[in-house]
Amino acid sequence: KLPFIFIQLPMYIPENCPDYKHWAVLREAQNDTFDTVKNTGMVVALDQGEFNNIHPTQKLYVGTRLGNLTLDMVYGLATNTLSPMYKSSYISDNMVHISFDYADDGFKQPESLIAGFEIAGKDKKFTEAYATINGNTISVYSDEVDEPVYVRYNFTNYGEVNLFGKNGLPVAPFRTSRDDF
Repeated sequence: KLPFIFIQLPMYIPENCPDYKHWAVLREAQNDTFDTVKNTGMVVALDQGEFNNIHPTQKLYVGTRLGNLTLDMVYGLATNTLSPMYKSSYISDNMVHISFDYADDGFKQPESLIAGFEIAGKDKKFTEAYATINGNTISVYSDEVDEPVYVRYNFTNYGEVNLFGKNGLPVAPFRTSRDDF
Protein backbone atom coordinates (compact mmCIF):
# COMPACT_ATOMS: atom_id res chain seq x y z
CA LYS A 1 0.00 0.00 0.00
CA LEU A 2 2.99 2.30 0.32
CA PRO A 3 3.06 4.72 -2.63
CA PHE A 4 6.17 4.49 -4.79
CA ILE A 5 6.76 7.36 -7.21
CA PHE A 6 9.65 7.39 -9.64
CA ILE A 7 11.02 9.52 -12.44
CA GLN A 8 11.19 8.07 -15.94
CA LEU A 9 14.60 8.50 -17.54
CA PRO A 10 15.02 11.72 -19.54
CA MET A 11 16.55 11.97 -22.99
CA TYR A 12 20.27 11.22 -22.90
CA ILE A 13 23.06 10.17 -25.20
CA PRO A 14 26.81 10.62 -24.73
CA GLU A 15 28.78 12.38 -27.41
CA ASN A 16 30.00 10.12 -30.24
CA CYS A 17 27.74 7.25 -29.17
CA PRO A 18 25.35 5.48 -31.56
CA ASP A 19 21.69 5.42 -30.56
CA TYR A 20 21.14 1.78 -29.59
CA LYS A 21 17.73 2.72 -28.13
CA HIS A 22 18.63 1.05 -24.83
CA TRP A 23 17.42 4.06 -22.84
CA ALA A 24 14.13 3.85 -24.75
CA VAL A 25 13.77 0.20 -23.72
CA LEU A 26 14.49 1.14 -20.09
CA ARG A 27 11.83 3.87 -20.26
CA GLU A 28 9.40 1.30 -21.63
CA ALA A 29 10.16 -1.02 -18.67
CA GLN A 30 9.53 1.88 -16.30
CA ASN A 31 6.20 2.49 -18.01
CA ASP A 32 5.37 -1.22 -17.62
CA THR A 33 6.01 -0.92 -13.89
CA PHE A 34 3.64 2.04 -13.66
CA ASP A 35 1.00 0.12 -15.62
CA THR A 36 1.20 -3.11 -13.62
CA VAL A 37 2.26 -2.36 -10.04
CA LYS A 38 -0.35 -0.89 -7.71
CA ASN A 39 0.36 2.38 -5.90
CA THR A 40 3.12 3.46 -8.27
CA GLY A 41 3.39 6.84 -9.95
CA MET A 42 5.65 7.85 -12.81
CA VAL A 43 6.88 11.33 -13.59
CA VAL A 44 7.78 11.72 -17.26
CA ALA A 45 10.97 13.80 -17.60
CA LEU A 46 11.64 13.19 -21.28
CA ASP A 47 11.86 16.91 -22.00
CA GLN A 48 14.48 17.54 -19.31
CA GLY A 49 17.30 15.52 -20.83
CA GLU A 50 20.52 17.10 -22.02
CA PHE A 51 22.94 16.01 -24.70
CA ASN A 52 26.08 14.43 -23.20
CA ASN A 53 24.92 15.11 -19.62
CA ILE A 54 23.50 12.16 -17.71
CA HIS A 55 22.32 14.41 -14.85
CA PRO A 56 20.04 17.17 -16.21
CA THR A 57 20.57 20.54 -14.56
CA GLN A 58 16.93 21.70 -14.50
CA LYS A 59 15.84 19.97 -11.28
CA LEU A 60 12.99 22.39 -10.48
CA TYR A 61 10.66 21.13 -13.23
CA VAL A 62 11.12 17.48 -12.36
CA GLY A 63 10.85 18.21 -8.63
CA THR A 64 7.62 20.14 -9.13
CA ARG A 65 6.13 17.28 -11.15
CA LEU A 66 7.20 14.82 -8.48
CA GLY A 67 5.70 16.98 -5.72
CA ASN A 68 2.40 17.44 -7.57
CA LEU A 69 2.07 13.72 -8.24
CA THR A 70 2.79 13.02 -4.57
CA LEU A 71 0.12 15.53 -3.51
CA ASP A 72 -2.31 13.76 -5.84
CA MET A 73 -1.51 10.12 -5.00
CA VAL A 74 -0.95 10.47 -1.26
CA TYR A 75 -3.17 13.36 -0.22
CA GLY A 76 -5.66 13.83 -3.06
CA LEU A 77 -4.79 17.54 -3.21
CA ALA A 78 -3.78 17.89 -6.84
CA THR A 79 -5.30 16.81 -10.12
CA ASN A 80 -4.18 16.27 -13.69
CA THR A 81 -0.66 15.30 -12.60
CA LEU A 82 0.11 12.53 -15.10
CA SER A 83 1.59 12.83 -18.56
CA PRO A 84 -0.43 11.64 -21.55
CA MET A 85 0.41 7.96 -22.11
CA TYR A 86 -0.27 5.63 -25.03
CA LYS A 87 -3.49 3.67 -24.66
CA SER A 88 -4.39 2.14 -28.03
CA SER A 89 -4.30 2.63 -31.79
CA TYR A 90 -6.12 1.70 -34.95
CA ILE A 91 -5.32 2.07 -38.64
CA SER A 92 -7.60 3.83 -41.12
CA ASP A 93 -6.96 5.68 -44.41
CA ASN A 94 -3.18 5.00 -44.29
CA MET A 95 -2.98 6.67 -40.90
CA VAL A 96 -2.47 5.34 -37.41
CA HIS A 97 -4.87 6.98 -34.95
CA ILE A 98 -3.61 6.94 -31.37
CA SER A 99 -5.59 7.28 -28.14
CA PHE A 100 -4.05 8.26 -24.82
CA ASP A 101 -4.73 7.89 -21.14
CA TYR A 102 -4.45 11.10 -19.10
CA ALA A 103 -5.14 13.35 -22.10
CA ASP A 104 -8.81 14.18 -21.57
CA ASP A 105 -8.12 17.88 -22.11
CA GLY A 106 -6.12 17.21 -25.28
CA PHE A 107 -2.69 18.49 -26.26
CA LYS A 108 -0.92 21.79 -26.68
CA GLN A 109 -0.30 22.56 -30.35
CA PRO A 110 3.46 22.97 -30.88
CA GLU A 111 4.69 26.05 -32.76
CA SER A 112 6.46 23.77 -35.25
CA LEU A 113 5.80 20.29 -36.62
CA ILE A 114 5.31 17.69 -33.92
CA ALA A 115 8.69 15.99 -33.43
CA GLY A 116 9.53 12.42 -32.51
CA PHE A 117 7.04 10.29 -34.43
CA GLU A 118 8.21 7.44 -36.67
CA ILE A 119 6.08 5.08 -38.75
CA ALA A 120 6.74 1.79 -40.55
CA GLY A 121 4.95 -0.82 -42.60
CA LYS A 122 5.36 -4.61 -42.41
CA ASP A 123 9.00 -4.20 -43.43
CA LYS A 124 9.75 -2.46 -40.08
CA LYS A 125 11.73 0.29 -41.85
CA PHE A 126 10.90 3.36 -39.84
CA THR A 127 10.71 6.81 -41.33
CA GLU A 128 9.97 10.20 -39.82
CA ALA A 129 6.22 10.78 -39.66
CA TYR A 130 3.79 13.66 -39.56
CA ALA A 131 1.36 13.89 -36.68
CA THR A 132 -1.82 15.89 -36.29
CA ILE A 133 -3.77 16.57 -33.12
CA ASN A 134 -7.49 15.80 -33.11
CA GLY A 135 -8.78 16.64 -29.63
CA ASN A 136 -7.35 13.97 -27.35
CA THR A 137 -6.12 11.69 -30.15
CA ILE A 138 -3.21 11.99 -32.57
CA SER A 139 -3.10 10.76 -36.17
CA VAL A 140 0.27 9.71 -37.60
CA TYR A 141 1.17 9.24 -41.27
CA SER A 142 3.90 9.45 -43.89
CA ASP A 143 3.78 9.71 -47.67
CA GLU A 144 6.53 7.07 -47.70
CA VAL A 145 4.44 4.39 -45.94
CA ASP A 146 1.29 3.32 -47.79
CA GLU A 147 0.22 0.62 -45.35
CA PRO A 148 1.32 1.58 -41.84
CA VAL A 149 1.65 -1.05 -39.14
CA TYR A 150 3.95 0.41 -36.47
CA VAL A 151 4.33 3.80 -34.79
CA ARG A 152 6.92 4.95 -32.30
CA TYR A 153 7.06 8.23 -30.40
CA ASN A 154 10.46 9.38 -29.13
CA PHE A 155 11.57 5.77 -28.89
CA THR A 156 15.18 6.89 -28.91
CA ASN A 157 17.92 7.69 -26.46
CA TYR A 158 17.94 11.37 -27.38
CA GLY A 159 15.68 13.55 -29.52
CA GLU A 160 13.45 16.60 -29.65
CA VAL A 161 10.44 16.86 -27.35
CA ASN A 162 7.72 19.34 -28.26
CA LEU A 163 4.46 17.47 -27.60
CA PHE A 164 2.74 18.19 -24.29
CA GLY A 165 -0.67 17.64 -22.78
CA LYS A 166 -2.77 20.70 -21.98
CA ASN A 167 -1.61 20.15 -18.39
CA GLY A 168 1.93 21.10 -19.52
CA LEU A 169 3.38 17.61 -19.07
CA PRO A 170 5.31 15.87 -21.87
CA VAL A 171 3.76 12.91 -23.66
CA ALA A 172 5.40 9.68 -22.50
CA PRO A 173 7.47 7.85 -25.12
CA PHE A 174 5.97 4.68 -26.59
CA ARG A 175 5.77 2.22 -29.43
CA THR A 176 2.55 0.63 -30.60
CA SER A 177 4.05 -2.86 -30.84
CA ARG A 178 6.97 -4.67 -29.29
CA ASP A 179 7.69 -6.72 -32.38
CA ASP A 180 8.90 -3.72 -34.39
CA PHE A 181 12.64 -4.46 -34.21
